[in-house]
Amino acid sequence: MASSDKSLAFCTSPGFRRAAKSLRWRGKKSVSLGPYDWVPAVRGGERSLSREGGAWRSSVVDYLTGRPVPAGDPTLPPLPVQVVRRGDAAVGQPPRIAFVGGGPIQTHQIDRFHDAFRAEVARFASPSGHDWWRSAGIRSLEVQIGYGGERARVRSRRSEHRLRIFVDQPGSSLASQDSAPLAREVARQVAAFVRQRTGLGPVPSSRREAVCRLGPLGSSAAAAP
Repeated sequence: MASSDKSLAFCTSPGFRRAAKSLRWRGKKSVSLGPYDWVPAVRGGERSLSREGGAWRSSVVDYLTGRPVPAGDPTLPPLPVQVVRRGDAAVGQPPRIAFVGGGPIQTHQIDRFHDAFRAEVARFASPSGHDWWRSAGIRSLEVQIGYGGERARVRSRRSEHRLRIFVDQPGSSLASQDSAPLAREVARQVAAFVRQRTGLGPVPSSRREAVCRLGPLGSSAAAAP
C-alpha cells in the first residue's frame, strides 16, 4: 500500500468526483491523478505513484499555487463568520401552519374540491389557530393533499420540528355537486389526526366574516363563506 504526498484540491463532492475521473493507470507500475480542475484545459497539477526498484515513489507537480490553510495570509484580518440557521430548525422560528398544495388536478370536480379544502385548511392559519398550534411544541404543521391514490385516507410524518399531514383523496371519490360538505369532513379528519399526534385540544372555531360579493347589475351582496 502506498500514498502520494498531500496536495491542494477542491473540497466539494463534485470536485472529488472530477478528480476521481482523472485517475489513470499506465501499465501496472504507474498511476496518476489530477487533484482539481474547473475546465478541461486548466488542471491543478498531477499526483503520481510509480514503482521503481521494488519501492513506490511519489511525484507531485503543481500547476497552480494556493495559500496554506488555515494560516492564510497573516497580513489579512480574519473574516467574520456568522452561522444562520433557516427553516423549521432555526432557533426562534415562530409556529407555522401551511397548506402546501397537492395534485394532480385533472378534472373540474377535483378543482372545485381543492379550492373548498384549501379554504377549510386556511382556517387553521387564523390567529386563534396559531395560538392553538403553538401549544404543540412543534414549529411547523404542513397539510398536503393528493388525488391519485386508490383509497381515501389521512396519514402523517413527524420529525422534531415538523408535522406533515398527507391526505389521499382519489378523484373518483369526489361528488360532482357541492364540494364544501366533503371538504369540511376531510378537514375535520385532519384536525382529529393532528390532535391524535400532538395531544392538542379541540381546534378553536374561527369567526366567519361576511364577504362582499358582486351581485346582479353591479350591486353588492354580503354572503357568508
